[in-house]
Amino acid sequence: MPISNALKVYFANFAFAIKVSIFKLLSALLAASIALLFAISSIRELDSQGAFNAFGGLGRATSLQNGFIHASEALGSLWSAVRADSSLLAAAILSVIGFFLLLFFLTSLDEIAQGEVIYARLSANCRVSYAGSFLKRLVLSLKFAIFKMVYIVAVATIILLILFSMLPLLDITGFVGIISPFLMIFVFAVLIAAVNAFSGGHVAAILTSNDGIFISFFKAAKKSMRCFFRLFLLNVLLLAMAMFISYVAANVFNGILLFITIPATYALYSIFNFVCFLDVSGSRYYADTHTIITPKKSEHYDKVKDLIDKI
Repeated sequence: MPISNALKVYFANFAFAIKVSIFKLLSALLAASIALLFAISSIRELDSQGAFNAFGGLGRATSLQNGFIHASEALGSLWSAVRADSSLLAAAILSVIGFFLLLFFLTSLDEIAQGEVIYARLSANCRVSYAGSFLKRLVLSLKFAIFKMVYIVAVATIILLILFSMLPLLDITGFVGIISPFLMIFVFAVLIAAVNAFSGGHVAAILTSNDGIFISFFKAAKKSMRCFFRLFLLNVLLLAMAMFISYVAANVFNGILLFITIPATYALYSIFNFVCFLDVSGSRYYADTHTIITPKKSEHYDKVKDLIDKI
């Protein structure tokens, strides 16, 4: 199963996963720092109005649920202050958009390097330097990051429009109103799983075919569509596992471990996407030093070849 094989590769290359996690965390901090730098005057104005006072309750949260309640109240208070001033509202919108654009760009910069490390491990069971691959493929990585940023913005816009269309459900009383937040989370997770099932093999297609970013994207999408439903179910299962682990870790440690578990899933998803691509392509790969995985497509080819040789 691709998930179990991806997990084997993940834990066999845990040092690589830690490096990726650190890169993603630093990328998020850099994006937040730059966004805050441009929003500092607005932040000072809001602070003078006491808009951040409610955030003090987060430090007194005794559980994850309690923390969510305090966060909801604090964000509601902050939003009320921002909405009351049109200049602050414009600055807030621009800062949020700028933050996410930077975040999407920076966190995509190392995906080609990740792919090279993973591909070397899966195809030849050899180790490749993550930092060395990053520097060697920097130009390609910059092009890929720009493409990925535009793609994510387009996809995120569609997902947000779907979720916004579901907001009226929150005002409905009774059973529907109670389950509507969970329904929105479920729809969000399903959409994310569908997007990754469709385009998750992009990096693998670039590195295995050397066809360029655009052609590789369509090749990966075409390959994924051959068994989209299976890939979609696998993505749903992996996403559910990642969300459950993050929830448990956050609930036990009051949200602190989310700064570790969320970045750690990036490397797992990169490995999973590569494993799925090779599985769909029918290519053999190493799960670990002593285990070679042979997809059904390769098994079928071997049987036909053996039959031809006997004839």
